[in-house]
Amino acid sequence: MKVLKVLTASNLKMHKYLLLIGLVSLLLYGGLIEYTLLYKAKDPGNALQFSSFLIQSGMLFFLLIGYQLATKNLTSSLYQVANKEMRKLHCINISFLFILSLLFVLTFIISTNIYYHCIDPTNSFVKESSLFFLYYWWLPFIISALIGYIFGLSFSSKIVYVCIFIIWALLSPTNLNFLNNLLVNSQLIEVANWLQNINLGVPKVDELYNSLFSFEFDWYKKGMLLLTLILIVILQIIFLKKWRFQQFSIILVFVLLLCYSSIPYHYSKNQLQDIPTLAKEYEYYRNLESTPKQKYFDYRIDKVNLSIQNTNLFSVTATLQISNVKDPNIAFTLYKGFKIKNISLDNGKPVKYYQTGDYIYVNLSEINKKKINTLKFTYSGNGSLRNPSIGDVVYLPHNFTWIPSNQRMPTHYLFNQGVTAAAINNSPNIEYSLILRDNQRRYFTNLRYVGKGRYYGVAKGVTLITGELTHKHDNNMVVVYPSSWFPYKDEFKQYVTQYKEDLQRYNRLLKTKNKIPQRIILLPTLDPFISGINPHSIGDGTNLIIHLDPSKFTRVIPIEQGIPFQIDSAFNEYNSLTEKQRINWLIFNSFVGFKISNKSHAAESLFYFYLESIHSALTPNEQKILKDLINFRERLSNDFFKKWKYLICDNEEDDWKQIRSLIKESLLKERKS
Repeated sequence: MKVLKVLTASNLKMHKYLLLIGLVSLLLYGGLIEYTLLYKAKDPGNALQFSSFLIQSGMLFFLLIGYQLATKNLTSSLYQVANKEMRKLHCINISFLFILSLLFVLTFIISTNIYYHCIDPTNSFVKESSLFFLYYWWLPFIISALIGYIFGLSFSSKIVYVCIFIIWALLSPTNLNFLNNLLVNSQLIEVANWLQNINLGVPKVDELYNSLFSFEFDWYKKGMLLLTLILIVILQIIFLKKWRFQQFSIILVFVLLLCYSSIPYHYSKNQLQDIPTLAKEYEYYRNLESTPKQKYFDYRIDKVNLSIQNTNLFSVTATLQISNVKDPNIAFTLYKGFKIKNISLDNGKPVKYYQTGDYIYVNLSEINKKKINTLKFTYSGNGSLRNPSIGDVVYLPHNFTWIPSNQRMPTHYLFNQGVTAAAINNSPNIEYSLILRDNQRRYFTNLRYVGKGRYYGVAKGVTLITGELTHKHDNNMVVVYPSSWFPYKDEFKQYVTQYKEDLQRYNRLLKTKNKIPQRIILLPTLDPFISGINPHSIGDGTNLIIHLDPSKFTRVIPIEQGIPFQIDSAFNEYNSLTEKQRINWLIFNSFVGFKISNKSHAAESLFYFYLESIHSALTPNEQKILKDLINFRERLSNDFFKKWKYLICDNEEDDWKQIRSLIKESLLKERKS
């Protein structure tokens, strides 16, 4: 026992400088990240997301310390004396690596959780943050330490450092990002995917933290790697004197890493960000020149019963009651990301159907034109990046076609060289009932809760939202926001107050009587082609859904300064179905926002930002009319805006001609007065 203590003390003493310098450097670097992003910018999500350099540094440190602890660097005479104690010494070294890596990670878990508690004692981000530290910090650290230890037990030559460096470059996140980009540019996508699978750190180091998805974990994959490495180390210690087995252990490690790299991580965002799928979607909407004839949609949807199961896959059973069917061949619109499994009548008899892109063609051989016909659709899908329905994250607003519809326009269109979801509002309202078969998550919808997972309401569509969300009661209002946004809860209170004031100015401008609903849902921008100052908000009567970025680290402007440009779309049910319609609305919305913003410097910057983003899409004649509008913007009356809004809502194609007439009419009135 005395010899074992001497060996342990001697081993640690020889590595004291590596331990001291390495740990202090990592602590200082981690402290810098926390100060910059957590304490100063109040951005808990990105403070963790951007810790990849620290993860990479920590992996190199633990690779080296694991190798050094295992290397037989004591005097040969001492080894001969303590030969019987060596197995115990190696067990102590392995335990030391586990304890050291865990204590290092616990230091940051405790410090961040104390900070979270000081800001908001009720915040729910503590669990997510702690899991991140364990999964993205501790597991890579201890895995690296074990790999280093296995190499140390097998070889003591300097060539091992080359092998360690190569393994570190392959496993660490930031080096992987460089190699990944290099291979993608070289068209070696399969090798890039292989490297992505072997990465132990944050999946995409150059991507901002998504507060709705939060962090994703694949405990099974990393856990199996850790357990296998532990088994290899145990076998090495058992067969300590068998030199060939020690060398064979290196081969086992490389085979293990090769097998590990062949298994993709089960992350939801990886499925939604699949490049071939995104490319196919872009090509589909780019080449979609025509839509089905109106005669296929000449029927009425009276009632929709929904039953949703969200376990391994988001599955929907939608029972539609349709009437006024004039032809046995009809069509429905449904986002192409949802795949139909079966369509049947109310008696269970299947009907013939054909799904292509956003459209489902149905042949009703048994049709009763005078009565209500019932069709039962069974389908499933992950949605898209803009409207995901995968795992713990669901964002399906009421004006997105995730339920079969009789609106003939496609669910998406191209805008600013990207795919954007169309806003489709059913008219007239439809009676909806909803059954949610999921007790693990809390959902937000626009339907009224009637008990036991059942909801009911009459609306133009159904909103369904869940994710890493929390909520806060403010007087008679509920504000829902991502759990990582808890440092901004006081700003959200001011935001709601400012929103009410700007809404009053909007009502006076357009002579409306809009009121803020009792629930406001604040979400990050999910559309990759729309910036964090996206003016397009959604109102469904029960919820006011606003996309914003409150982080001081990433936001372009303070959140309250964008409110004037977010109001119009939230309280008006425009059918944004084409790029032209969206451009016309963006111009109108820019002038409305500037008008009710008290003409501040930030509002003027946003005003020109939105107009410049669509300027190249206008014809020379339209650009000239827009220039006239800008020149006369200070003199545009409330009556002018009211008439302009009517032009936006009439869905006619001659908006610019009518706007020119409005300008002339307005100037004529001004001269007379």
